[in-house]
Amino acid sequence: MKHILKFVCIFTIMICVFLTLLVLTSMIPSEYIRENVIDSSELLSQEGNKRKINIPMKGLVQFDNYTDSLMINTAYSIDSSTPLYSSLVARKNYIPNVTEQIYEDISGELKSASKYEEEYNPVGELKDTLNGEVKESFEYARYWHGYLCVLRPLLLVLNLKLIRILIMIILILLAVFFLKNIHKKLGIVYSILFLVGFIGVEYFYMGESIQGCFIFLITMIVMNILLRKNANIKNIPMCFFVIGMITNFFDFLTNPVITLGMPVMLIFLLKQKEKELGVKETIKIFVKTCIPWIIGYGLTWITKWVLVDVICGKELIRTAMSQVLFRTKGTGQFSVSFAWMINMMYILCQFVIEIIICVGIIVWGVIKNKKHLTHKEFLVKILPYIFIGIMPYIWYSILVDHSSKHSFFTYRNQILTLISLLICCYKFFDTNQLQEEKR
Repeated sequence: MKHILKFVCIFTIMICVFLTLLVLTSMIPSEYIRENVIDSSELLSQEGNKRKINIPMKGLVQFDNYTDSLMINTAYSIDSSTPLYSSLVARKNYIPNVTEQIYEDISGELKSASKYEEEYNPVGELKDTLNGEVKESFEYARYWHGYLCVLRPLLLVLNLKLIRILIMIILILLAVFFLKNIHKKLGIVYSILFLVGFIGVEYFYMGESIQGCFIFLITMIVMNILLRKNANIKNIPMCFFVIGMITNFFDFLTNPVITLGMPVMLIFLLKQKEKELGVKETIKIFVKTCIPWIIGYGLTWITKWVLVDVICGKELIRTAMSQVLFRTKGTGQFSVSFAWMINMMYILCQFVIEIIICVGIIVWGVIKNKKHLTHKEFLVKILPYIFIGIMPYIWYSILVDHSSKHSFFTYRNQILTLISLLICCYKFFDTNQLQEEKR
């Protein structure tokens, strides 16, 4: 009961912090950010909804200007005269004394103004909103939209181009700090393995995607803290409970599983360096990390629906529950196997050389070291990474519709698979481990 009360207290405090941040940043009048929003809209109009960047050795990679436009639109559509209500319902296309019709959040894809019924065009919608040409506003209350706490203050002084540069610099600094410290703690090989994983999902380009950057920012901050403390955190369950809450506050269902899988992976690497972990200890770590994260993530999301119903007088809980079913099953046009396949294709096509090398190493290793493959101690060592590696596919299996429709960014969940596979390969061929286990 004492532990439960601690979780309830932390949960209550975090929700209050989330609401306070939303209200404070929503008190900024939209006129103050208008100039930078206009500059951002012009940049997005030049790039288009389906912006693609030519990345060396990978070719053209699509970034989500659809959602970035929506986020900037929502930031501009905040009514500072009603900061709490406005931040909770999260409208787009809203201009006081101009908007004639407001539509509540309903299940399915977010609707657009009648002008864009035939073609979803959030970039054009943002531009028309700024020009006062859109009279219809749409609420998107199902998410917390925690990014508003960062985006609105930044838009006071920076446009989208400069915001992208700032985020990219922060991501690079976090990665450099992380790789440097993991080199000290675990050795150069693990630095290389994580670097390969980062490159595989365009980590160093994620500053180009406001929608996708928050997951990586949260993940890297948490992992740097874990490295500094050598994973010796007194209350691991509480830590992952809070991580789950923060993830849901900022996330748009992009790649949330990364904020769980990457820190858990690092914990296992640091723990295994100190001592051998048995099956029971391995399961215990997963229970202490995964379950609190899931509860924190889920409760935070449900709480948003309840707050909107109570404070704003909406019926969002019913809409949100039907939306959950929609994102899992959709209209039935996508299967689990299709969701797996289309997400795998992005990794295979964009990272084909590295995948071929990994598969080749595994096949060669299996042929050469059959005994090692079935060695109990070795299997226990790689067991955590096998489970972490399949986390993305568990996610795809649950959110079939979402993972199929938005595979051009959900495939990045597979950074867990890629790094886990590389770690298993390294442990398989680590000569020191081979000698110890053969004894």
